[in-house]
Amino acid sequence: LQRLTGISASELSRRLWSGAWAGRITNDSFGALRKGIETRFEVPEAGPTAGRRPGAGGRGGFSRWKGSLPFAGNWLLLPEAEPPADPLESEERCKERVRLLLDRYGLLFRELLQRESAPFRWPALFRSLRLMELSGEILSGCFFEGIPGPQFISHRAFRRLQRDLPEKQVFWINATDPASLCGLPLEELRASLPRRVAANHLVYHGPELVVVSARRGRALTFRVDADSEDLPRYFGFLHHLLTAPFRSSRRVVVETIDGSPASGSPYLDALRTCFEVLPDYNEVVIMSGR
Repeated sequence: LQRLTGISASELSRRLWSGAWAGRITNDSFGALRKGIETRFEVPEAGPTAGRRPGAGGRGGFSRWKGSLPFAGNWLLLPEAEPPADPLESEERCKERVRLLLDRYGLLFRELLQRESAPFRWPALFRSLRLMELSGEILSGCFFEGIPGPQFISHRAFRRLQRDLPEKQVFWINATDPASLCGLPLEELRASLPRRVAANHLVYHGPELVVVSARRGRALTFRVDADSEDLPRYFGFLHHLLTAPFRSSRRVVVETIDGSPASGSPYLDALRTCFEVLPDYNEVVIMSGR
């Protein structure tokens, strides 16, 4: 590989994924993306037998190294997107971006779009949002408290808000999910939500946040009583961590529950109804067994 390209496998992988995130290249197979998720989009810098004596696990090391390469499918160079010369065409392109964002979020405001790429951020789209409001395609107003500045909403999302929301529905999301509010620069959310990283999860019961999991379950925070009959319904994220096809683990180590050592937590009884729970001195090991 290095003889053909002049760069290492690790550097080639970094360039491929960097180009994919920038929209310059793509792959015709989801296998490459799945492999990237499994390896955290990284390839070990060292060769497959580095630091090993001959015959000592070389085959297994080579297999692991080969398995981390992002070579599933075919990588394709995308044509450069030329900016439209016609102002009307440029405006229509901005409106299409607004429609894509509204399909994703339903409601748009400045802070929400800060984590988007430059063409999808507030300064690039605000004029189009106002024009779409004037034409009646979208609505503007104050739909949620705690959000400074104007808010824009699609008619479909507005109709959804006018109906009764599923108050009894239990669901969990990853902190990096598009539906997650983690990481938004809103004062009312910063104290109640964890960092926007893939290792954190949130559990909701209707509109209420009931469980926060940090560092892949190592720190759990419950916002309901330990004798709540709904607790077993809140453990879907733990089932996911134990059984997900990609990067799952046979066990989850819980170090703290509500800021105290997990081994003495009153929430262990509820956990035992769904999992095999092995308390240690301070921590607790959760395994799928029930």
